[in-house]
Amino acid sequence: MIGNPLKVEDIISELGRGGMRLPEIQRKYVWVRSQVAKLLDSIYRGYPTGSLLLWDTTQEIIFKDLETRIGTNAKADFNPKVVLDGQQRITSLARVFDPSTARQDRIIFNVIDEIFESYSPRNASDPRWIDVTQLLANEVTELDVLDRLIEAGIIDSKDKALKNEVHERLKKLVDMRKYQYPVEIIREDDLEIVTEVFIRVNSGGTRLREAELEASRKHSWPLREDGRELPGTWLRPRYSFLDESLLLPLQPVRAASKISKHSGIDLQKRSRKNGDRLMKESGSLSILLKGMWESLDPSSCRLI
Repeated sequence: MIGNPLKVEDIISELGRGGMRLPEIQRKYVWVRSQVAKLLDSIYRGYPTGSLLLWDTTQEIIFKDLETRIGTNAKADFNPKVVLDGQQRITSLARVFDPSTARQDRIIFNVIDEIFESYSPRNASDPRWIDVTQLLANEVTELDVLDRLIEAGIIDSKDKALKNEVHERLKKLVDMRKYQYPVEIIREDDLEIVTEVFIRVNSGGTRLREAELEASRKHSWPLREDGRELPGTWLRPRYSFLDESLLLPLQPVRAASKISKHSGIDLQKRSRKNGDRLMKESGSLSILLKGMWESLDPSSCRLI
């Protein structure tokens, strides 16, 4: 059961059993290893690293897998919590705890200097640097690491003070599992409200493009086989030959008419701005897209 606060080890457990999932609308995982190293450093030192925003809903949302094997084959017989904010941190932590994560994608920790860095063959060959995943995934124990440091001559077996100090650092590293995240849970089935929350929350952090945010107003939370429009279906009659991924950028046009009255967005100005950007990015589809944009009804920002 997901509570508040939520320990890192509980997050990993929920991901593994399918109790927490990413909705399809979430952007892809984009964090680089240096960002993951900073996250781990903050957790190690007990610094705040934000909160998690989850959605508790009875709607049958379309989900996507994390970029890790954790939870890949999970088939929950209950409605999982939907991650609205925190997917970059959650995915990063899952990858750190996943023993199948490629070595070059891992984070290592210097037990003497207490520094986290991205894996590199040079540092990995130095016994002072340990593989964080190996320790957190229980592939090695604290005592295993201590023995290796003594064998490598990094720690003198007779130096009890340094030995105890390094052991405390290793225990502190393992205790990162107990780090707690504040959790906010939205219990609301009104898609308009939840979409507005999603857009406001995701206007910060790892920024989504304006087109992606506006697209979420129409495209987000697609439901399975319930008669609701799925991405791109509104263009299928005229442009059935297009792949769905090419239609997604055009969703802001369709979504614009549903933007909340209090958002203060100039619909026609925003549509023109996004249209110009699409023209530059569309390549061989520029002529087709130009015709589609010219078919806009300026009074409603809809395709006619």
